[in-house]
Amino acid sequence: MEVCQLQGTPFTECKSFSCMLIFHCRRGWSRTPILCKAVERMTHIMTACTVQEALCMLWRSKDEKCGEKKVLVIVTDSAAYMLKGAECFQVFYAKIIHLSCLSHGNHRVTEEVRATLSEINCLISSAKVFIKAPSPARAFQTAHPDCPLPPEPVLTRWGTWLSAANYYSDNHRKVAEVLMPM
Repeated sequence: MEVCQLQGTPFTECKSFSCMLIFHCRRGWSRTPILCKAVERMTHIMTACTVQEALCMLWRSKDEKCGEKKVLVIVTDSAAYMLKGAECFQVFYAKIIHLSCLSHGNHRVTEEVRATLSEINCLISSAKVFIKAPSPARAFQTAHPDCPLPPEPVLTRWGTWLSAANYYSDNHRKVAEVLMPM
């Protein structure tokens, strides 16, 4: 019984690496990818082909057809090409379960919350004034020496927007007290 994890990793300009890791229920994760190849562009077809090629390599000395019953789960990130590729792969492996990485799921939830709560997103975006202009930062640190400056979320780093939202839920009065007179 194996779990497959497929990762599409950007490598250099116009190239990506498609890597396949195997988890065996009795032996654990493989220490190195069973297959890692450079591709010009990751697509759903490339995803399905990479999985199939890696599994053929895994069972090349055994009966190829027995692999259809051995693969139970495939874990990918939530990129559209991975989701579509997993659908294509389910044609060959009918009993396979496709799981998206939990971290990617959390990121998608955060993006939805950020899009829904536009006023809060504007408030969080206003924290740039503390980074770009030194006088508000000094005023804030003088008025509230025990409170750290507002964080600046990085949208490509999961969870930083939620951390900033939590900061403002705890400290919005302090921030408003410093910014309102300006």
